Amino acid sequence: MRALIPEPATTVDLHEHYARHWLDRGGVRANFISSVDGAVAVAGLSRGLQTPGDNRVFAVLRDLADVILVGAGTARMEGYAVVSVGPKRRAVRQRFGLTEQLPTAVVSRSLQLDPTSDLFGDDGPRTIVLTCAAADPDVRAKLRDRADVVICGDDIVDLGPRVRRWPTAG
Repeated sequence: MRALIPEPATTVDLHEHYARHWLDRGGVRANFISSVDGAVAVAGLSRGLQTPGDNRVFAVLRDLADVILVGAGTARMEGYAVVSVGPKRRAVRQRFGLTEQLPTAVVSRSLQLDPTSDLFGDDGPRTIVLTCAAADPDVRAKLRDRADVVICGDDIVDLGPRVRRWPTAG
């Protein structure tokens, strides 16, 4: 039996496609890119692997997210900053019943984060740092001035319980 490949659609509303069965149920949606040989970065950055299509999907997933979840290493290497949602994106978010702002949640056990970086800026939503109780308490205290620090586990960062309750978890 031969499998039929559907004809490409001339127009696809990517927001509608990705919102379907996600926004009503909730959950985490991950977006990764890799090369044919499995590499996820070129010179430490994902930028060298991206195509315009990848960037469209990436933008749509961010438009539909409650929070951007990123590892600390990626946030450092890619130069993450507080997300500013422009008028078009705000309209999309409003269309789907989402908040206007889009915070970033950084996962880090080591807390090797610079509280003076653009990730912890004053213009926009406060960054969330997801860490564990074993992380350096002095660094946690310094970060609390610039971010919402959330303890997720004792010795390791355990996002499971937090993600299941997101975004209502306090």
